[in-house]
This record gives sequence, C-alpha cells and structure tokens, in this order.
Amino acid sequence: MENQKNDNLNLLEAVVQNTEMGKNTLEQIVPMTEEPRFKAELLRQRNIYRELNQEARTAITACGGTAQGQSTMAKLNTKMGISMKTLTDRSTRNLAEMLSEGSSQGVMDCIKSQKDYPDAAPGSKRLMQRQTMCFFPLLTQVQRRYSVPHSPQMTRSDRAYFGV
Repeated sequence: MENQKNDNLNLLEAVVQNTEMGKNTLEQIVPMTEEPRFKAELLRQRNIYRELNQEARTAITACGGTAQGQSTMAKLNTKMGISMKTLTDRSTRNLAEMLSEGSSQGVMDCIKSQKDYPDAAPGSKRLMQRQTMCFFPLLTQVQRRYSVPHSPQMTRSDRAYFGV
C-alpha cells in the first residue's frame, strides 16, 4: 500500500513537472509567432497543459502530498535555451522545430515515468496517459504542418510497445 502511495505521488509529480514545462515553454513561444493558425494551436495546447497540471496538483493534495513542480533552475535553463535558440531566428519553422524536440522529450519522459511507477493508482496512470497523448499530437501536427526535418516520430508499433 505504501509503495502504491509513493508511486502514485511520484507519477502525479511527474505530470506536474511535465505539464509545467509544456505550458511555460508555450507561454514563452506564443508571443514570438506571427502565424495565426500556429498561435491558435499553441494557445489550445497551453490550455490543455494548464488543465492537466491543475488536475495533477489537486490529486496530489487529495493524496496528502504537496506538488513541487519544476525547480527554479529547470525553469531558468528552459527559458535561457529558448532565448538562445530564438535570438536570431523566430521563424515559424524554427519555433516548430523547437516544439517538436520538446514534445518528443515530453513523450519520452511520460513513458519513462509510467515504467518507473508501475504501482500508481489507475486514475494517476490515466492522467499520465492523457498527458502523453497531449504531447504526441503537438509533435505530429508540428512535424506535418511545418515539415520539420529529422524529427523523431513514433510509429503505430512504437506507441503499442510503449503503451501510449
């Protein structure tokens, strides 16, 4: 029972951290884009990350824990990385490539967390899967619409293997 509680809290904390990364990244990138359809999609995704983040925080509180979220250093590293990558190129293509890379990393982080915390409660696992499915559409949509070269894309068999 204790192992399940720990796995549950750890999995929910992973959701909090991953969704914070997504929403913070999008909040920084949205003002940089000028293409209306791209901006609208980014805002839609940001709102989904906010909702998932709040659900995970509420669940952690209900389990008697306290959400930690991203560390200040992680937030700063992300902010500086985005600033450096957009210093000379704020094109939609560059922003899309950055989002594709970040979404790919987000999917992998979700999959790792699901494997690391197998005894988490079913509701927490479903929340993590919803988050995984939130990152994945952004990744594939960005790749298709903006023809991002050399971006990793999960195949149907990859998704089946990882359970997403």
